[in-house]
Amino acid sequence: MNKKLYVVSIFLLITVSGWSLQANKIYGVVYHDKNKNGERDTNEPGIAGVAVSDQIQVVKTDVQGKYEINNSKGFGFVMISQPAGFYTTDWWQKIKPENTSLDFALVSTANPTSFSFI
Repeated sequence: MNKKLYVVSIFLLITVSGWSLQANKIYGVVYHDKNKNGERDTNEPGIAGVAVSDQIQVVKTDVQGKYEINNSKGFGFVMISQPAGFYTTDWWQKIKPENTSLDFALVSTANPTSFSFI
């Protein structure tokens, strides 16, 4: 819980300060990292329907797991949603001016059987 609040605080601080890293196009793929090595191998399929955002625009991955955000006006980070049945600790990445290709590796996990909210 505290970790999530800390990350949200960072995003809010960046947003309020007015800092912005603009990239013409951000693109990449969200894929099933079957062997959990953090690198996309030839037998690892893309994951369709994952929401990807630069904090201004939100797009969904296509059937091959590919996404593209044109005319990004975000605040220097790209983040993804975590679909049911998958897990990642790297749900956000910083945009680097020299590299606007950002891939996200997701690992299979069991779906929770129950959920409670305090």
